[in-house]
Amino acid sequence: MKSSRWLIAALPVALALFAFGLFQTSGGATWAYVSAALLSRAAAAAGCLIAAAQFDRGDYMRRAWSAMALTYVLLLIYAVLFGSSVHLIGGLLPAAVSSLIGGTLVGLANLCTLVGAVLVARTWSAAGMDFQVSRAVKISAVVGSLLLAVVIAGGSAWADLQLVLGGQLGSLSDLFSAVGDIVALAVLAPILLTALSLRGGSLFWPWGMLVMGTVAWVLFDGTYTFSGWFGISPEHVRPLAQAFAVGGSLAYLSAGLLQRSARLEVASPAPRVNLD
Repeated sequence: MKSSRWLIAALPVALALFAFGLFQTSGGATWAYVSAALLSRAAAAAGCLIAAAQFDRGDYMRRAWSAMALTYVLLLIYAVLFGSSVHLIGGLLPAAVSSLIGGTLVGLANLCTLVGAVLVARTWSAAGMDFQVSRAVKISAVVGSLLLAVVIAGGSAWADLQLVLGGQLGSLSDLFSAVGDIVALAVLAPILLTALSLRGGSLFWPWGMLVMGTVAWVLFDGTYTFSGWFGISPEHVRPLAQAFAVGGSLAYLSAGLLQRSARLEVASPAPRVNLD
């Protein structure tokens, strides 16, 4: 059982590395980026739906996993209709309308991510469970992760806000993405503390993969931010950034599969011991 968990947990890293190699060897071909984006987002949505299906209708965690599944459904729709490499209908609409609809999809996706993350972060407190983590540690973790998020995405969020206020609605999706990163990292702290408290148990694995997925998505935006600081062209870092996006998406697939594994383990009856 432990070996299978390790394999599932290693899946996002292995496929992210594969995607990075594919991006490099394909010479930036559109089909490579499009295929990776669509397949990884579809896989993430499937993983979250698998996890949601393990809980009864109305269950706290079913709502959390369903919200995260909706995130990837919306991102998949955005990638198909308005993705920079596809523009399936984006070219048929006025630029302002296309930017507004695309930005709204990304904004709703980030909102769903935050709803799911907040629900997950509050799971154990809502259940009345205490992992002996002091309030000072919790507050310090949240403040520290929030400051880190501001360093990584704050500058990008501010620049995108100025562009949007200046009438460049094409930056709306980038603004929502950067703001989502800032809030998601702040919410990440209690999830990380929960995962560390659960280490050694089966529920450590899905919680840990949720942490990995969030960090990977922050690194996706952070890669472009840091490249701007050092005057590096976005095209030069695109393979790395998109590899982080693939890894972040597939971490949610692994999280869903590991959540299912944990539920099955709890539901399995204890083995009978014959004392005769």
